Amino acid sequence: MPHPLLPETSGLAPSQPRRHLLWAHNDSDNAPVLFALGTDGRLRGQLRPIGATNVDWEDIASFEAEGRAWLLVADVGDNASQRTNCVLYVVPEPDPGGWRPGANSGRGRLAHPRRYPDGPRDCEAVAVDPREAWSI
Repeated sequence: MPHPLLPETSGLAPSQPRRHLLWAHNDSDNAPVLFALGTDGRLRGQLRPIGATNVDWEDIASFEAEGRAWLLVADVGDNASQRTNCVLYVVPEPDPGGWRPGANSGRGRLAHPRRYPDGPRDCEAVAVDPREAWSI
């Protein structure tokens, strides 16, 4: 994805309610920011989930549950297999329609720490079954 704010795009997901909007983020050691992009590649806004960190964000998924659009950010990367836990961040998908391009919008988040029962793993992708979304 050729965008100066996304030098190492690691995740990309379509907006559920807005056909011409995509959500993207950078890989590890970058700011914990989600970028709203038009399908033309132009920046529509930025979302910085409150309290989130980007240890190794690998993927993003969008889904609808309980009549709302949500984004799940997977901080699950572990190339060296050394992390004792990972985190799934779930944030409500905001409407970037009124944002100025490049403006940050802080939003609440639900952090779901996870630990693999048999030790560290490197996970590179996620998917959401919206019928089971709230069993995370």
